[in-house]
Amino acid sequence: MSTYIKIFILLIASFLLRPSAFGQQYTTYAVILVLFAFGIHVLEILKNRDSYFATKKNFVVITVSLLLWTYLLAHALIVGSNHMDFVIKASIAHIVVIGCTAIMFSHEKTNYLFFRHLIKLLIFFSFSYCVTFVIGMFGLGFDSLRILTIPVQGYQNSGNIYFPFTQLYGFMTVGNLQLPRALGFFRESGIFQAFLIWAFFNLKQYGLEDKRNKLILFLGILGTFSTAGIAVFFGVYAIKLFLSKRKILSVILISIGILGLFYAPYVGLKSKSVTHSTSISDRSYATNQGLERLMENPLGTGLYNTEMFDIANQGINLLAMSYTIGFIGIFLVLLAYFLPLYAYPFKQSYLVGVLPFFITLLISQPILDAPFIYIMLMANYGSTYNVHLATKPLKAKNKKKRKFKKYRLTW
Repeated sequence: MSTYIKIFILLIASFLLRPSAFGQQYTTYAVILVLFAFGIHVLEILKNRDSYFATKKNFVVITVSLLLWTYLLAHALIVGSNHMDFVIKASIAHIVVIGCTAIMFSHEKTNYLFFRHLIKLLIFFSFSYCVTFVIGMFGLGFDSLRILTIPVQGYQNSGNIYFPFTQLYGFMTVGNLQLPRALGFFRESGIFQAFLIWAFFNLKQYGLEDKRNKLILFLGILGTFSTAGIAVFFGVYAIKLFLSKRKILSVILISIGILGLFYAPYVGLKSKSVTHSTSISDRSYATNQGLERLMENPLGTGLYNTEMFDIANQGINLLAMSYTIGFIGIFLVLLAYFLPLYAYPFKQSYLVGVLPFFITLLISQPILDAPFIYIMLMANYGSTYNVHLATKPLKAKNKKKRKFKKYRLTW
C-alpha cells in the first residue's frame, strides 16, 4: 500500500513542477512532496531490508545533473546574474528532485507504476481533448463547455478548463474557424506534444500498447497544433525505424515529416507563415540572435540574463538561450541527456525515449529549467518488467513452504 501512496504523491508532485501549468507557482510544494515520498521510500527500504542504491543509469543522471546545476549556479554567481534568486531556487529544486527520484526510480516496481500511470494520465488528457473538440465544434460550442479558470503565472492563454476535463491553450484562428489547442496540464501546447510523443513510443513496455491508445495519443499530438510536434513525431519514428534496420521506411517517414512540416494544413510552416507569421519569425530571429551572441561571448552571460538584449522570445529554446549558459553549459546539457546511454543496456530504447524532449528543448521550448523533464530520463526504457507478476507470490508445491515468499520478475 505504501508504494501506491508514494506513486500518488509523486504524480501530484510532478504536475506541480515545471513545465506543468502549476509548476509556474507551486514548485516549492512539489519539492516538499518529493521529499515526503522519498521518506516513505526510505521506510520501505528499512522495513524490507533492501539495498539502498541507485541503478547505474540513474547514478549517471544524478551525477551529470548535479554537475550541470552546480555549474549554472556558480557561473551565475561569477558573471553576476540579474535573477540570482531564480537561479538559486532552480538549482535547489533540480538537485533535490533529481537526487530523490533517481533513487526511488531505481526500484523497479516504483519505476514501472509511476510511468505506467503517467501514460494513463496523458491518454486521459488526450481523450478528454477529443471529447471537448467534438462537442465544441459540432455541438454546444466551447463557451458553454468552460468549467473553471485556474491562474497560470505568465501564461494568459492557459488556465481555462473545459468539459470533461480539458485545459486548452487558447484557440488557433484559421479563416472562420476557431481551433482549440490541446494543452494537457502543461504551460504550452509545444510542451504537451513532447510528453504525448514519449507516451506513444513507450506504450508497449508499460503494457498499454493497443490501437485505441495509439490513436488517442496521436489525435492529441495533432490537437496541440504544434509544428514542432509534427517534426518531432515523424523524426523520432524515423530514427526508431532506422535503429531497427528498417532504413527504407525511415527514409519514407522522414520525407513525410518534411512535407508535413512545410505543407500540413493549419500547423505547417506554409500555413503558419500566413496565419501566424509573427510566431515563426520571432522564434527564428531569437534563435539566430542567440547563436550570434554565443559566438561573441562563448562563456555566457548567466542563466536567465535574457533581458540584456531587446529581442522577442528571448530564450525560447536551447539555441536561443545558448548565449546565457555558454559552450560549457551546452556541453553539460548534452551530457545530461545522452551520457546515460553508456550506462544503460537498452540504448536504442533510451535514445527514442529522450529524443522528443531533447528536440523540443533544442528548437522549440524553454524547458532547460524543468525538473519534470529530467525525471523522464529515468524511465526503464526497453525493459519488460511486469508489476503484476512481481507482486504475486509463486504457488508453493508444498503448503508448509508458503511462508517463504518468492517473487517472480520478468525482464
